[in-house]
Amino acid sequence: MPVTSLGARAPGRDLDGDADLIVAKANGQTKVFWWANDGNGAFPGPVNTLSTASLVEFLLNDVDADGDQDIIALMGSPLDGKVALLLDQGNAVFAEPQYLVQDLIYFHSLRADDVDMDGDADIAYVTDDQVGLIINAGGGGFLTATTLTNGPGRYSCMTMGDLDGDGAADIALGSAEEGYLAWLASEQLALSAPPATIASLTGTLRIVPNPASDRAQIPVDVKGDMTLRICDLSGRTMWRMDRKSSASNTAFESVDVSDWPAGSYFLTIMPEQGNPTSAKLIVAR
Repeated sequence: MPVTSLGARAPGRDLDGDADLIVAKANGQTKVFWWANDGNGAFPGPVNTLSTASLVEFLLNDVDADGDQDIIALMGSPLDGKVALLLDQGNAVFAEPQYLVQDLIYFHSLRADDVDMDGDADIAYVTDDQVGLIINAGGGGFLTATTLTNGPGRYSCMTMGDLDGDGAADIALGSAEEGYLAWLASEQLALSAPPATIASLTGTLRIVPNPASDRAQIPVDVKGDMTLRICDLSGRTMWRMDRKSSASNTAFESVDVSDWPAGSYFLTIMPEQGNPTSAKLIVAR
């Protein structure tokens, strides 16, 4: 059975005081199973409680404050994603999905935490270029999603927590492609403000085009002598240049990647003085 997601019903929240286990299995139609903890570390069952299409990721949270853990789920395909709410009607019997957001493209992550400090969990999700926030209105109802689209680049992961110590949950973002960490303070979310960059892990280096299939142009704005090197994922050097400082130097170095295998590579510029910068290069075929 290919297991795709796990969740534990928090102690004291499943009506008998111990932590049960909920498992999602993906195989075309997704089935959610509930193993009830008998209190002695044994899990009779499982009980098949729900069958639904294409469940990708889920969280357990008592969104309607009735003492039962509900399911917040990312569902669908990469080109047709949905955020769904499945309310627990008691004993892990779940209602049909309520779709809070639909038509998401390339979604990555789902989290729930209290952004507005009203005591219930709000929902955040991230796609390639969007951060979405759905405010919990109480009683299992949610407000229309607020979508932020003016971030610094493509997102790949997200988490939530109180980063500034004001008691409200903030959103932290990461980008594998752009190589940065950023965050959205809770007060920014209501204003649809752009994320604030925490750190750039690959500097501001931009290779064009990227992906590349023929030649890649590397911008070089560092003064002085330097070494430029591109390695594959195994660390093998695919290209290297020892560039000397000269008034005739161009602003770009052109690299022929036409015979490189498709995949990911990493460029590093190591100046004689100063810190190295790096960037990811994708070669496509």
